[in-house]
Amino acid sequence: MPNAWVEFVRQYAKDNNLSYGCAISEASPAYRALKKGGNRKKEKQERENMMGEDFDTPKTPTKKRITIKKTKDDSENTLNTLKKMKEKEDDILDQSDFFKYQYLAWFDSRNDIPRSDKYKELKKQVKEVCGKSKSECEEVYDDIINFFEKELDYFTTNIFPKILKRINMPNYKIPTETNSRKIKKNDEDFIKEMAKNNDMSIKQAVNQLKAIFYYSN
Repeated sequence: MPNAWVEFVRQYAKDNNLSYGCAISEASPAYRALKKGGNRKKEKQERENMMGEDFDTPKTPTKKRITIKKTKDDSENTLNTLKKMKEKEDDILDQSDFFKYQYLAWFDSRNDIPRSDKYKELKKQVKEVCGKSKSECEEVYDDIINFFEKELDYFTTNIFPKILKRINMPNYKIPTETNSRKIKKNDEDFIKEMAKNNDMSIKQAVNQLKAIFYYSN
C-alpha cells in the first residue's frame, strides 16, 4: 500500500504546480487539516524520511552487490614456498662437494634428522595442517624458514669458517648464489692442496673432500 503522506504530497505538488521537494514543506498544514489533527509525530517522521530525496528524478534501479567469498589455498602456497626455498639451497650446496658434505653432516647431527628427510617431514605437515588450521600452518611455515634458510645462514656464518681455519684453508671461498664458477675451481684447488700438504694421492684427496671436519677439535 502506498504511504498516505507520500500520495498526498504528490497530489499537492500536482495541484499547485510545485516540485515534489517544495510540496513536502508546504503540504504539511493541509495534510493536518485533512486528517483533522492527525498524528503529528508520525507525520514528522514521514517528512524526515523523505527529506533529501529528489522525487522529480526517476529512480534508477540499483544492482545488488554480490560478495564472493575468496578462499586461499594455504596448503598449496606453503608447499610452493618450501619447494622454492629447498631449490635455492640446493643450488648453493651443489656448487661445492666439500661445502655440501660439511653442511649436510652438520645438519643431520644438529637436528637428529637428515636434511632430505626433514624436507619430506615438513611437506607432510603442510598437507596435514594447512587449510585446516591457520595457526598450525603458520607454525609449519616458521619451521620451513628455520630449516631451509636460517640453518644454512648460521652454518655459513658461524660453523664453516671454523672448519676452514681448522684444516688450514682460510682462502676457500664460501658458496653463494653468484660465485659458482669460483667455487668449482675452489674444490679442485682443495684437492690439490690436500694431496700436496699431506703427501697423498689425488684419489685420497678426493676422499678427504667428502670427509667431515667439524667433529674435529
